[in-house]
Amino acid sequence: MSIRSKIILLVVVAVLVASGLVGGLAIKFSLKTLRGEILKRGEALTLALGSALREPLVVQDTVKVKEVIDSYGEMKGVILAAALSPDGDVLAVSPMERLSPELRYYLVKNINEEENPEGEEILYFKFPTPLVSKGVSYDSVYVVHKTILGGTGGHVYLALPTAFATVVKTQHKLGFLVGGAGLAMAVLVAILAAAIGVGLTRRILYLADVAERMSLGELDLPVEVKGSDELARLAEALERMRVSLKAAIERLKKRTM
Repeated sequence: MSIRSKIILLVVVAVLVASGLVGGLAIKFSLKTLRGEILKRGEALTLALGSALREPLVVQDTVKVKEVIDSYGEMKGVILAAALSPDGDVLAVSPMERLSPELRYYLVKNINEEENPEGEEILYFKFPTPLVSKGVSYDSVYVVHKTILGGTGGHVYLALPTAFATVVKTQHKLGFLVGGAGLAMAVLVAILAAAIGVGLTRRILYLADVAERMSLGELDLPVEVKGSDELARLAEALERMRVSLKAAIERLKKRTM
């Protein structure tokens, strides 16, 4: 392989490494964007739901609470809407059949462990066994939680589908794959560059030493020719020059005898 080909190979591999790194960054950015969209939707819905339930929960108007929860439970993209009392009692759920015992325990446990009672939060819940409702199976959900009056008025929850989660997992795997490939290719570039650099340096130093010896009149040792690249052609030229110089010197010696 010629030196030019080796350099082209290094450039191509370097470009592939750069492409892999850019791809990894793009995937990471898209994951942040996707997460941001989930947060935005969850915050918007819980804010509206919290506003609608603030007064009914404070005055304990269970009929109004149920009406509001039912309206949100029927929204497209919402798996479940729930309102809980400050103590964790379920006041209203829609659709009721989707509140599994495990999910109910998880919501109450979250209330008891709440560390930021004034803000919204997005939680991730995975069902021990898939939840099947109206012909649709859910193995996990995003649960958006918002407190009412810092928890003294109650708690509202919205469970959102994790079709997003499948995409996120796939993109995470792809990100690890691209990042790993980029790292492996970077190591490969370093190894190739080191191997090519060491090889070229050794051969250049050898040819420089040959030229130095020839300049001092040492013409008996043949020049080693390895490969077929530009340095090999240079070695061949030096070998021809050595043979020619040696023959010319021998002819001169014969004439002077």
